[in-house]
Amino acid sequence: MTRYRPIILALLLICGGAAFHPSHAAPPVTNAPLTKRMVWAHCMICYPLDLDVKALSSVKAYRECYPLLQQFGLEKRTQARWQYTDIVQAKAAGIDAFAIDLFTMKDVDGAAEAYLASADQAGDFLIAMTLDLSVAPRAEKEDQAYRIVAAYCDIASRHPSAARVDGKFVIETYGTDQLDPAAWHRVRGRLAEAGYKTYWVASVDTGFVLRKARTFPADKIVTALDPFEGGYIFEFAGPWWNDLISLFASEHRSFMGGVKPGYYRYNGSEVDPENTAHYRAEWERDIRSPLTWNTVITWNDLGETTGVMPTGDWNATRSDITAWYAALYKGTRPPFTKARLYVTTTQMVYPGTKHFAEALVLNPLGHAVRAKIGLIDAKGKPFGQPVTAEIAPRAIGAATVEFDLPRSFTGSFIRASATLIDEGAQIASVMSAPILVLDAGAQSGYGSLCYSIPAGRALPGKVGLRLIHGAAGEPDRIAAILPDGMLPRFVEILHNASLVSNTINGNPMPLPIPARDSTGALIGKTEWGFYVARITDSGLRVGYSDPIYIAPPAADYSVRESYEFNGAETSTVTDSTPFKNAAVVKGGTWISPGYRSDGACLALNGTTSRVNLVPSVTPAAPMRLTFVVRPHSYGGVVFADTGGLIVSLRPDGRVCYTRLVAAGSPWATAVGSGPLPLNQWSKIDCTWDGTTIRIFINDQIDGSAACGEGFDSYIRALGCNPFGLSSDYFNGDTARFESATIAKNGPAAAHPPF
Repeated sequence: MTRYRPIILALLLICGGAAFHPSHAAPPVTNAPLTKRMVWAHCMICYPLDLDVKALSSVKAYRECYPLLQQFGLEKRTQARWQYTDIVQAKAAGIDAFAIDLFTMKDVDGAAEAYLASADQAGDFLIAMTLDLSVAPRAEKEDQAYRIVAAYCDIASRHPSAARVDGKFVIETYGTDQLDPAAWHRVRGRLAEAGYKTYWVASVDTGFVLRKARTFPADKIVTALDPFEGGYIFEFAGPWWNDLISLFASEHRSFMGGVKPGYYRYNGSEVDPENTAHYRAEWERDIRSPLTWNTVITWNDLGETTGVMPTGDWNATRSDITAWYAALYKGTRPPFTKARLYVTTTQMVYPGTKHFAEALVLNPLGHAVRAKIGLIDAKGKPFGQPVTAEIAPRAIGAATVEFDLPRSFTGSFIRASATLIDEGAQIASVMSAPILVLDAGAQSGYGSLCYSIPAGRALPGKVGLRLIHGAAGEPDRIAAILPDGMLPRFVEILHNASLVSNTINGNPMPLPIPARDSTGALIGKTEWGFYVARITDSGLRVGYSDPIYIAPPAADYSVRESYEFNGAETSTVTDSTPFKNAAVVKGGTWISPGYRSDGACLALNGTTSRVNLVPSVTPAAPMRLTFVVRPHSYGGVVFADTGGLIVSLRPDGRVCYTRLVAAGSPWATAVGSGPLPLNQWSKIDCTWDGTTIRIFINDQIDGSAACGEGFDSYIRALGCNPFGLSSDYFNGDTARFESATIAKNGPAAAHPPF
């Protein structure tokens, strides 16, 4: 989540609310005892995403993470008191408390009051705050930390639901590295002097990725913990769980755990959920551990698919799993009296790679039951061997079938059929959503996201989808077909698993294809691919149509984007590849003549102008980047992918190509041999063949360095570092930019063509 905080600022700022009146009323007695097992959940104050979110350009990057939340009152979430629905659902999932993420004073004024009032109304539920300084200006972080916490305490003092330990308000932190330990001590000292009593729980793994660490970073964690009473982990523990427990004990700090489903960033960084296996393994680890409080990360951050509340993709599966494990963790009865069946499958797969489909069973009965799962093809015929597993009494377990599809399946789909058998009788069955089989060349870069359907919430009747061919000059259209007699709550059209539309309480009009968002960008990454309808009724029963496949054009998909900045003077430039990516010009000036004395070129002024590129397109595989530039002065960034790749001009005029490698290792850096000439056009190629990065100037090798894997793509721009300083801007002209994959260790890696 760290790198997304600036992106969602605009969304967070829409959450306003009632004003508050400062008060230093004495808090009541302890209401969150450290000796009692409790389940906490990190809570984003404006998530899940609202219906209107597609219109917000600030969260455009999140569009890959649709569909929207599916809960009652969705269309009213921008009105007051929708927080109450979240709390009621969280209680049903066995969660005892929210730590709500507060960024600004505006969040405190609105969200804190709303959540506390809703928790008061719901009863038997606690609210703490999570202090998140990621959007605060660096020079103001310490002062804002004090003001936000003080304002929260003033509001919390009026609410019995405000979490307290020994009369101290519980304060969590996200991004603990936003301040150094000395600054945290100063903040806490100011609060104490002003009469605020606080109990602090810090995220101790922000600023580094614990699961990728080569050695246990004990010193970093001890340093982060010093100003606080306890801590939790926001990322994944990897192999270091027992080390964390021992370290917290030796430091006499409370450890609040951290349990998380799989994780997906649209830039490609992910931890595969393995259907539900990853989440279950984390819970089972935590239950065996000497924890009193445990933290779910998170209740509702759909943007990174860590949310456990009921959603379109997961329906109630993760919520029910959470309820089961929360009861086990707290030593109470399972929340269900009958065995429950769920089918979970990957949304999209590539031929030649291993995948899994899962039939999960929650079994509260006093005897064993069996789960069975098998695969069927697009014609409804079984293929492969089904798998059966016995689920022990009062246990959770799954039957999982592994599959590897041949190339002949590309452009088609399969489904998984799951059944639950009790004493020889089939008592439940459910068919999965379609598993879409992608073309690895034309549809690269999709993550391991999942659909899940509880058997008890499978929609009866068949959901359909129809392609309507347009008349001459008119686009084709696509329409959902409802089961007979069904009254829909949501009618969704998905394209490559991204949401095209969601119509509430009605059947939408046919949609034109290909589908684009409000900015004109393609939904689902390409014009081609799979369209699927998903229908949900008022009982949140869900069904998926068979997909309609739009085949990709015959093309070379190794070139991922290719821009010529020599055309019309526009603020948006579309690349010439089949992917039709769009670049947005910010403050540049079109001048003539351009490269090779024809057309135009784009002048970047070195202070404010830039070209914003589509996020997460730079190939992570062996690759080539090509630039044609005419610098007017040295220094500045020619290209930056803030996932870990920068091409810049050093103050001495040499080209510097830097690429991030594995966590804990230094960055790999290649530097050119001589200065690039000023006021002249030069062609720069930067390549990576899997082991070495190289710089070519006008097709001649100019520098190289050893470089392993580790880069992932993120926010990208020409002419600056998107997260950098004003001194990072490039002063010069640009005529061409291209990114492409290359054959590993092949000729293109040694000498890229132009």
